[in-house]
Amino acid sequence: MLYSNQQAYQAYREIRDTITSNLKPYKVVLFVPMEAQALCGYAVLANLLTIDAPHPHPFKACFLSQYEDVNEHYRSEERNETASYRIFVMINCGGDRNMKKLFNLSASPNLKVYIFDSKRSWHHKNIDEDNKQVILVDNSITDDKTRGRPVSCQFYEIAFQNGTRIESEQRLWWAIIGLTSAFLNKEIKDEVYEVYTKLYVEEIRRIGETLPNGIRLAVQEEYPLIRLEY
Repeated sequence: MLYSNQQAYQAYREIRDTITSNLKPYKVVLFVPMEAQALCGYAVLANLLTIDAPHPHPFKACFLSQYEDVNEHYRSEERNETASYRIFVMINCGGDRNMKKLFNLSASPNLKVYIFDSKRSWHHKNIDEDNKQVILVDNSITDDKTRGRPVSCQFYEIAFQNGTRIESEQRLWWAIIGLTSAFLNKEIKDEVYEVYTKLYVEEIRRIGETLPNGIRLAVQEEYPLIRLEY
């Protein structure tokens, strides 16, 4: 089923509550492709879950070089009698694949899959309202439905809604790197980049005044302006 952009924080709460309501670790698995935008999104989400979790190992991360890695990991866990996962989180991947088929969800009624994916298109099964085991979170910020915003930006906004202030300069840095990667790889439109550039400039100024030990964040030349010099 499809969660709207406004329901992104609700999706995070559901993931977080699964962790906080279980004493045993590794109820949640994060699937992360080996590319900059996904890795930055993972860094922000992992930071949030670690802060909110009641135990030191709130999740397990599986880093992917190809979709076959998902199958290999899941099949190995199916054979593990001690595995009792509740949630799989797909970070910047999975939107275009049938998650119900990939994870054989019909045979695992207690398992849910959350998808945070800036890429398009979406597999129709993932947004089927009758498919309650798959939650695809829409991250569009414009009327353009062909591209979403970077997942690092989406998770940074979730952190803000969560009221998490610890190590906020690290999360801001990861969000900026993810945004820059998406822009350089033409994964977002110019207007999306401009919206977030203005937002993060203000965040840098705000956070830079409150960091300890004399550390300060500063805004230097912005990338498109640097390009014009060459």
